[in-house]
Amino acid sequence: MSLLGVINFASALSEAQGQDAYLADATAAFRGAIELDSDNAEAKANLELALQKGQSIQPTESAGGPNPSPGGSGAQGAGAGSPGSGY
Repeated sequence: MSLLGVINFASALSEAQGQDAYLADATAAFRGAIELDSDNAEAKANLELALQKGQSIQPTESAGGPNPSPGGSGAQGAGAGSPGSGY
């Protein structure tokens, strides 16, 4: 069941249409895999990813989000300055 969920999740990420249906199928498959084996950590992690995708959770800018360039509003720490800005 977990593999079926992975296939549906991959389809949701790659297809332009029908993403909601693929995510619903992936979520159902991951939940089914967890019901069969409650210790299945891989299915739990994949379910979490599918649920996050379904809620349209976007990564932060410091995690490579929509503005991952140095100095973006999410950038902090080493390498966050503009190139050539010195120490």
